[in-house]
Amino acid sequence: MDPISASVVVPTFNRLAHLKQTIRALEKQHLEPDAFEVIVVDDGSTDGTAAYLKNYSGPLNLHPLILTSNMGRPSARNRGAERAAGDVLILIDGDVRFGTGFIDGHLAHHRGSKAVVVGRVIYGREKRGRGYARYLETRGAVKLKAGASVPGRYFLSGNASIPSGLFRRMGGFDERFVVYGEDIDFGMRLESAGVKLKFDPHLKVEHLHLRSIDAALDLAGRYGESSVPMLLEKHPTLHSQLKLDWLEGSGILRWMRRLLLSEPVFRLLKGAVKCLDRFAAPAFLYDYLLFRSYFKGYEKSRTRRAY
Repeated sequence: MDPISASVVVPTFNRLAHLKQTIRALEKQHLEPDAFEVIVVDDGSTDGTAAYLKNYSGPLNLHPLILTSNMGRPSARNRGAERAAGDVLILIDGDVRFGTGFIDGHLAHHRGSKAVVVGRVIYGREKRGRGYARYLETRGAVKLKAGASVPGRYFLSGNASIPSGLFRRMGGFDERFVVYGEDIDFGMRLESAGVKLKFDPHLKVEHLHLRSIDAALDLAGRYGESSVPMLLEKHPTLHSQLKLDWLEGSGILRWMRRLLLSEPVFRLLKGAVKCLDRFAAPAFLYDYLLFRSYFKGYEKSRTRRAY
């Protein structure tokens, strides 16, 4: 059987120090550098990334793609995939590092099959955000056993691989999503097309930075306002999966749930989580804060559309 080739697509924006660590991890792979290509899409960075990529002289078969303005992750990944010559696209972020068998580990799933593979994301153990990092590491496909079928909404473009022909037939990522949501949408479209997703927890990448709780909740609110309405329009079943029906009904239960979403309760529990975050707050508190943030963002979008 002829060996299959890989194209590693890496979008980046103003994270040059982290990108250099990603490049070093790619340089250390077991595979020979000419066994795969690396397409780094500079999404309008202003920190010297373009110059670094243009002057790269290392061993990688690296193809920089320099965008003159920031187009967002879906667009950057799509532009990189358009340039890819490999049979398999390996999608990672430009701020991760990983072990020496990472690329070959992904390719092993594609020898003799048409798999779509999702790997695992871990975080460092800095004192700040240690609890939040642990929480994130237990979300999504991580809850599943190795080889288990992955629900489409758990697709993760920060560590995934897919046959390039399939990616193109699916139309790539929806570039209208500017505050996340493109992964969920792409995975749901794969699932609707009958494509099976596999999870391999041994294919790990380590994110080199972690948002603060405040930044994560702000992002969740913007995701709820901007991306959730588009997701629901395209995939109505997500309404219950995202628990957006939480306030439906009437009576005391609805009143109590509305109270839980109030600003005083939110501020109180956010303060508790921030105090505990150096160690680990209970997972349900992180669940609550993130849900409340995107739920409120979604409510804001509904109010705006009503006028």
